[in-house]
Amino acid sequence: MASSYHNLPIPVRRASAGKPAVQTDTQAVVPPQQRDHYVFMLVGMLLVVVVVVLWQAVVTPWWQSVTDQWQYGGSRVFQLDAVVGHEDSQANPTHFLAFDLHGKITVIEFPGGSMEHARVYTSAMLIEEGSNNRVVTLQVTGGKQHGKPDLIIHIEGISATPMLYNSGSAFSWTQ
Repeated sequence: MASSYHNLPIPVRRASAGKPAVQTDTQAVVPPQQRDHYVFMLVGMLLVVVVVVLWQAVVTPWWQSVTDQWQYGGSRVFQLDAVVGHEDSQANPTHFLAFDLHGKITVIEFPGGSMEHARVYTSAMLIEEGSNNRVVTLQVTGGKQHGKPDLIIHIEGISATPMLYNSGSAFSWTQ
């Protein structure tokens, strides 16, 4: 068994053996490799902010314009058929057209689908300049106050919703 000890490797002595351990302040000295990570993080965050701003300022409005073009065409005219009690019935509903004409909301009513009795309602309010491509849509309400359906007008990009009130034979902007 004594011969098996002769084949073992000779232990290597460390160069720092026997010397006292030197303590350094690790927080005071930041290696250059760690500082580079902060720069990359800052540049990355800046790029994300730029992409988000460009997305909101360029891509989103462009995509809204494309989908409006597909949905409403170049003229941005909205059509609606509804029974509102103006010479109409379920068989011959009233036909409505709504659009933005030079910054004013225009609604054309064809009672009972008849072009001979057409009525044009033009708003006095001006929408912002250069907004001729705004989509104007109509929604028929139940007319809870007086039992006659009214028209709610939705304008793209504007939170205010003007209404056309049903008097029984026509609509008006005031109640």
